[in-house]
Amino acid sequence: MSATAATRAVLSADGTALTELRDVFVQDPPSPNAMHFGSRVVPHGGVLYVTTGEHFSTRERQFAQDVDKTYGKVIRISPEGGATAGNPFGNEVWSLGHRNVQGAAIRPDDGSLWTLEHGPAGGDELNKITGGANYGWPLVSYGVNYSGAVVGSGKAQAKGMTAPRYYWDPVIAPGGFAFYDGDKFPAWRGDILAASLNPGGLVRLVLEGDNVIGEERFLNGEMRVRDVEIDREGRVLILDNTDGRLLRLTQK
Repeated sequence: MSATAATRAVLSADGTALTELRDVFVQDPPSPNAMHFGSRVVPHGGVLYVTTGEHFSTRERQFAQDVDKTYGKVIRISPEGGATAGNPFGNEVWSLGHRNVQGAAIRPDDGSLWTLEHGPAGGDELNKITGGANYGWPLVSYGVNYSGAVVGSGKAQAKGMTAPRYYWDPVIAPGGFAFYDGDKFPAWRGDILAASLNPGGLVRLVLEGDNVIGEERFLNGEMRVRDVEIDREGRVLILDNTDGRLLRLTQK
């Protein structure tokens, strides 16, 4: 059995060891299927946001619409564990209707939470997360099942469901992402830099307000990128999924 968990620990002064490990969140119920874990943890404003997947099976994907189960959700908890005040359903659930969130980040200029989510065959999504919102999975999708069968009703949007801010078809198989707020690439300030596992590379999304108005790709198809971070000097770091190399981007 498997379940997504968030664990808290103390890092030693020399950065070589963790002590006092304890779980602050464990997905419930555990799943027999070791797929679609979600697995992002984002601290902000004294709370933790944890993303979970729906574990892929036909039965379990339905749990993404059940607010009493923590499959296919964005979870909001305190750093000690447990639901925070103001959560919309009175438990740990912050938003629902997610398939497999592999990227999550706080937008620096307004503190909003955004996520990147794997769709099925088509329909990877960029979402701006709002407490209590339903993002539709598995009732609606911009993709189809791997068999070619439609997802849910076959519609991309439905009343009461929050549409993505952007989607991909064909997919980019997103990993982690970051909002660029450094000085090394001033033309990118405020934009999203996202990891792509398939076809691979780095994806830049140009934002105007909450809307994506442009897309640019780097290293397209050259490597499976798992994550993107911005260091304190504003440099862009990417993590190669295949061999674990940490690479730094520079301007030509």
